[in-house]
Amino acid sequence: MTCHIDCGVGAFDVGGSMSRATPGYRPIARIASVLLTLLGISLIVDALAVVSGLSELALLDRAAGGEAIGRADALANDERQQLIAVIQIALFLITAIVFVWWFHRAYKNLLPLGAAPLRYGTGWAVGGWFVPFFNFVRPKQVMNDIWRASDPALPPAKQAAGRPVSPLINWWWAFFILSEIAGRLLLRMSRDANSLPEVIALSRMTLATDVLSLALDVLAIEVVRRVTARQAARAKVLAHPAPVETAGSA
Repeated sequence: MTCHIDCGVGAFDVGGSMSRATPGYRPIARIASVLLTLLGISLIVDALAVVSGLSELALLDRAAGGEAIGRADALANDERQQLIAVIQIALFLITAIVFVWWFHRAYKNLLPLGAAPLRYGTGWAVGGWFVPFFNFVRPKQVMNDIWRASDPALPPAKQAAGRPVSPLINWWWAFFILSEIAGRLLLRMSRDANSLPEVIALSRMTLATDVLSLALDVLAIEVVRRVTARQAARAKVLAHPAPVETAGSA
């Protein structure tokens, strides 16, 4: 139900000196460190949600088979599920804020990293998540540009448009869309779940949503880790370009 670690942030933390060497560039490693921690916590909570959902489904299947379920067992299940849901929602809100912050900073970095002009204004890195219809397309387009223009192997004056994007980015977005659709379906089902078969169907949908969230956590962690590393590496390359060989040099 939630949004969506590897804590090896030190591997791509190049420090503040890099921002001075590449004018306008602001390292995103510290924001990424916070974001990866939140995503790691979400990963753990979503894993617990999957286990809890399986336990609830087993309890409901027993009830559907005619077994009498004690009030204490039913109450304990409901309280456990509600507590996990509250934690998931809180984590989603906090993680979403930090993710958009990281996303916006990464996109703004593309200009000092040599990507000019940008396809979209930097405001789209925030607004694209909230504008209806655009929010299913624009964030992916912005992420594509972030990935392409952060390539350390891209020559400084070379346009990044049309260059390939890692399948990781496509999988991450596909699971994000699936998670969004599942969340909306879950909300609709929760309004009409009155009979036992409807409650069982709702429980199964909740479990499916949590599994999608778990997969999305893993993909988001890898996206944040790799994009942050690529930007740090590109900033380093631009700050210390390789010497150009002249004709006749040995």
